[in-house]
Amino acid sequence: MGVIVDSPLPHLEGTTTVGKECASRKCDIALHGPGIAAEHCIIKHSDGSVCLYPRSHASCAINGSDITEPTRLTQGDVILLGKTNMFRFNNPSEAAKLRIKRKSLNDISMERRSSSNLEMFFKSPMSRASSSNSLLSGRTEQDSPRLLQRSASAQ
Repeated sequence: MGVIVDSPLPHLEGTTTVGKECASRKCDIALHGPGIAAEHCIIKHSDGSVCLYPRSHASCAINGSDITEPTRLTQGDVILLGKTNMFRFNNPSEAAKLRIKRKSLNDISMERRSSSNLEMFFKSPMSRASSSNSLLSGRTEQDSPRLLQRSASAQ
């Protein structure tokens, strides 16, 4: 099927062939550069999954690891075809799921920080003060009797 722009997974629908422009069969994506084979690889999109199928003797790597077998692509994978053609795989539906997961983890982290801050507040000497005067002065309930005794003896 080749390259489609108006789709949930833009640019990849069905089977997309990648290779040189001078290949015996016309490729959907033509690449130039060292290490690119006439028919370099096939990218298949079916049922929400995208796999890269390298052709024999074609130089393909995903995230720095050479591949020779069909490999499923996931959001953010870095694909190297030949020696110089590098791409970052973007799957909009996977990216949306990752954003939701990241937001959820961020919300949990914020809740933990908030509860931790509250715990620190309630454990601090300032929060144990019983009167508004001691809150304002920063003195605790333990300090108050001694201050009262001193002021009474000074009079």
